[in-house]
Amino acid sequence: MIETENELRQRIKHLQLWAAHSISGHQHGSYLSTFAGSGLEFNDFRLYVPGDDVKHIDWKVTARSQDPYVRVFREERDLHLLLLVDISSSMFFGSKKGREKIRICVDFAALLSALTTYHNDKISLALFSDHISHYLPPSRGSAHSFRVLKSILTAPTSSQPTSLKEALHFAMKSLKKRSLVVLLSDFLDSNPYNAEMKALATKHDLTCLRIYDPLEIDPPQGGGWTYRDCESDQRFRGKIGQIITSKLSPSRQLNDYNRAEKTQPFDDWRRTLRNHRTDGYAVDATRDDPIKTLYAMTRKHKASQRL
Repeated sequence: MIETENELRQRIKHLQLWAAHSISGHQHGSYLSTFAGSGLEFNDFRLYVPGDDVKHIDWKVTARSQDPYVRVFREERDLHLLLLVDISSSMFFGSKKGREKIRICVDFAALLSALTTYHNDKISLALFSDHISHYLPPSRGSAHSFRVLKSILTAPTSSQPTSLKEALHFAMKSLKKRSLVVLLSDFLDSNPYNAEMKALATKHDLTCLRIYDPLEIDPPQGGGWTYRDCESDQRFRGKIGQIITSKLSPSRQLNDYNRAEKTQPFDDWRRTLRNHRTDGYAVDATRDDPIKTLYAMTRKHKASQRL
């Protein structure tokens, strides 16, 4: 993506300055603790006193002791953010120069790493296609943020398909304490991954960003075109409405998929995420502003904040 080491360094420095400036005017003092649920972790039990919130009563301890006990929490200072970034071939597609899907992932990574740097929290990174190709263990600081962005910007285009199951399984294995996980992908994966997503969302705060290009949703409809699946390298020729791709169930044709996506964009995908208590955001790579999406994520988490 970057030709020389000097261009790469300049690009990353520009990204870091842009991200820091973008969040500087936002009320982000409690951003990460808000994003990762309540920002609190369990500390101890104590006897209930009048005025305590009844939702903090621990009924199992109360039943054993015959006296009402409440859970006491302390603020979780050492928060951890794991970025799962899809680098399969389809992520390098873009109908608008400079707005390839992987570039949008870099912008989100810059913003999120700037927030972790501001709060002195840890961030880690896992790049994946059908396997985990690169992993940066959790660390903090601007130098580590630089390494995170460099890893994404220098990631080679993978010829392998996407395996969301593998990425989610890796996150589940590697995270030892409750963390915030942000998954950036185009979700072009025909294999099931719901069980892994449900398991991860149960123990951690998972947010999914589906990066898409409008040309994928509404491709040219004329005849005589040749289409290539950039991950399987399969080629098809003819009218797009007659093509059955490897990305869809064999019983669903692409023209039916397009009609559904145009009328109710990503509704099935969002419904699945909601069933797993996971937030999802569809991001148009050609026009959506990552900063506005990030603010929307913040507002939604504040609204649904719970202990």
